[in-house]
Amino acid sequence: MAFLILTIQSSFSGECLTELKKTYPSMEEISPSYAKNFKIYKTNKFTYIKIKKLWIGDNVGKGYFLKSKPNQLNHCKLQKHLKTNVEKIIPLSTTYVAFLEALKLEKKIVGFPKTNYINSKRTRILVKKQKIKNLKFPLNPEELISLKPDLIISYSSSAPEVLGLEKIEKITKKIIYFPEYLEDHPLGRAEWIILLGYLTDHISESKIFFNDVRTKYLKLRKNFEKSEFKRKVLLGKKQDGNWIAPSSNSYLSRLVEDAGGINILKGSKVNNLKFEEVLKKKRLVDFWLPHTAWKNRNDILNEDKKYNLLFSNTNMKVYNSTRKNNANSGFDFWETGLSRPDLILKDLITIFNHKYEKDLVLRWYKKL
Repeated sequence: MAFLILTIQSSFSGECLTELKKTYPSMEEISPSYAKNFKIYKTNKFTYIKIKKLWIGDNVGKGYFLKSKPNQLNHCKLQKHLKTNVEKIIPLSTTYVAFLEALKLEKKIVGFPKTNYINSKRTRILVKKQKIKNLKFPLNPEELISLKPDLIISYSSSAPEVLGLEKIEKITKKIIYFPEYLEDHPLGRAEWIILLGYLTDHISESKIFFNDVRTKYLKLRKNFEKSEFKRKVLLGKKQDGNWIAPSSNSYLSRLVEDAGGINILKGSKVNNLKFEEVLKKKRLVDFWLPHTAWKNRNDILNEDKKYNLLFSNTNMKVYNSTRKNNANSGFDFWETGLSRPDLILKDLITIFNHKYEKDLVLRWYKKL
């Protein structure tokens, strides 16, 4: 089925939604179960997608119409009307590659910036067969547009001119911004696959995939979130004398809690936490999950010898999410993992609850 994607300027999307609600009082509003940053509105003439925030600090967002006939819509301040049957797709992040694979759409990918970062075997085969062009980075608008994509799935940035996105958007309006990283719930990030389903006419497939992931995730969480024996977990790493860690309500913190762990920095001001404050808590730590590129203990100490202070007189174990990194440091944890939070949760539950380490079977984490 062919769609028209009509991009609404950020400054007009709020006004447009107000106008649509007045014009179509029976317009159906579809709210995601976990994702907070997008909504879908449907009438018998069109589907309207509202993305609330493109980046942290943005309070305007962006809107898109999906419809099949160009003469159906005569309101809102629209820009260029683009017809696409979504045969050629350019994702600008490996996260979107995983989403496309989940919907079996990887063969429609025609270009990707720095293909060496892609982990997926199915998509890497296409790269080796030169079915997917290795795009330069920062992005070259002329090179990207020469591939004649129907859809460009892009991360959002508060400084698009730095990444080349600003020039691309001036040339084509086929960019769809996907700021899924703003979601703090693991299932919230995974639920963005449904939005992709609407954009590619794979709505049913996307819902089936997400519902399966959600069912598995919730079943695992139910079994372990109320465990009486809670493992104490340290997140983050040292940087410039401070300890940089995700907030208490973040994606990684939620995963730790759902796996039956306790984030020992919960309640701390993680944006301004001194390394010395973390050292005071080190004897409480059962597991440290840094989520960096480190492959072994030597990598940790080579970066900063002061980590020896963290390891001394403790029994903490370090597990990092690098088991499936490729030779070019492509992180499968941040690729496939975001679409399969149930499998990340399974890894964490295994780490926190397994008595015999030699028998551990993990997908993304490895002991350092």
